Amino acid sequence: MIIFGLVAGFVCVLLLLARKKARVQAEVDTAVARREFQFIALMAEDGKIQYPQVPEIPAWYFQTTGIRIKTITDATREQEMAYMNNYNETLCHTLKAQGKFQALLDNVASLKTNLAKLPK
Repeated sequence: MIIFGLVAGFVCVLLLLARKKARVQAEVDTAVARREFQFIALMAEDGKIQYPQVPEIPAWYFQTTGIRIKTITDATREQEMAYMNNYNETLCHTLKAQGKFQALLDNVASLKTNLAKLPK
């Protein structure tokens, strides 16, 4: 009986995780269809921003553009961090799978060129 309860609990957890992933994938699919290739960053109540981390994209890009800022509280920090990481990973994977990640890299290169032209 105890084993049955553990298995049932485990199955429920798996179903909840699958449902969350499906929801995030649907959000990402909608954003990509609109060509909104923005990653999520989190801003705490004290104004500190947790920027996305994508190996192929330099950190300065996220500090200048390319993000959608979501305000969080201390009470929601863990949940929002998990959501941000899931969304950003799903967005990156989806862009690569659809061959659209290069458009994002081209935007990074274009922005870098334009920034270099600014007077110092």
